[in-house]
Amino acid sequence: MSDEIDYDAVARLAAEASEVLIPKTFGLAGGESLRNVVTTVRRIYHFFDPSYCEGRIIVFQVVDPKNRIEREGSDVVESRLQRDLRKGAVIEVLHNGGARFVTDPTLTSEALSETAVVYEYVAGEERFVANFASRRVPNVVRGNQSSFALPAFVSVKDALHVYAENFVRLSQCKIFSEVWYDDRRLFLRAKPEKTMRRSVEQFLRGRLRAQVMPEQNVDETHPVDVRVAFDLPKRLALIEIKWLGQSRQRDGTMATAYTEVRARSGAEQLAGYLDSQHAQTPEVALRGYLVVIDARRRNLTETATTILREEGHYYADREIPYDPRYHTTRIDFEMPFRMFAEPVCK
Repeated sequence: MSDEIDYDAVARLAAEASEVLIPKTFGLAGGESLRNVVTTVRRIYHFFDPSYCEGRIIVFQVVDPKNRIEREGSDVVESRLQRDLRKGAVIEVLHNGGARFVTDPTLTSEALSETAVVYEYVAGEERFVANFASRRVPNVVRGNQSSFALPAFVSVKDALHVYAENFVRLSQCKIFSEVWYDDRRLFLRAKPEKTMRRSVEQFLRGRLRAQVMPEQNVDETHPVDVRVAFDLPKRLALIEIKWLGQSRQRDGTMATAYTEVRARSGAEQLAGYLDSQHAQTPEVALRGYLVVIDARRRNLTETATTILREEGHYYADREIPYDPRYHTTRIDFEMPFRMFAEPVCK
């Protein structure tokens, strides 16, 4: 699983992809510049999630300080990286340990590589360049944008997949099993939201190395169901939970019923939460997750006590169409997680 991987070792393996290329080109000093560039990239990705980058990130260090050219730019401020790197940037690693943005728009990795060790990131692809020779960095973590970034959001995504298959599908979570009105899992109890939220919260607490908090306000009046906060790297995940299906009161009378319209309204609600959170914490990488617990059964009548498999599983593989499709138009909105909860069929 992603939280069992030694990411320091992963970063070392990624850097080793160029440890033959660069010393061969620049000697021992080139090896030292490679280490300095890698250290800076990893530090940057503590504060900026590279999946948010819409352009190209170049990080370089001139191997011999005597060949360094003074260029216009500004100092890198870690608290502003989430904003400053969104469109891409060129960053120079100084020999005193500092780093500066370079504002020359004509610079390319190849041009810089004549005298420098250069790292480049674009659209999930990474490479090192030295003296015009290029070496691609393999990404050994499925779903992660960079071998030099801790995959906080990948961890949340992986965890939700496990939760859907191992805990929701057959209601094997002790907490989640309390949402059902009947033993055959045809009807939900009225207002099952709190129980569902508690189930998701408890699962993520035991799964993620992060602070998991229920019902956290994103503004003065609106609480998101679950907030997951990572310290290093600084990441924030907002999880909104919706359910579909029919529910009953304790006395058996019918309560609320929700269709796929509820899921679409949840997507709109989460998009609004993300906008509010971005305004409050623009320096923190942010991702939204819509969790849809799908307990719909076809042709379910109020008097039903059993159900045939073809009716009970009718919605098992029927995905919900979204409009707008926030998960394709927004970089901070994950594809919604529809988690089908199976009934006990005849």
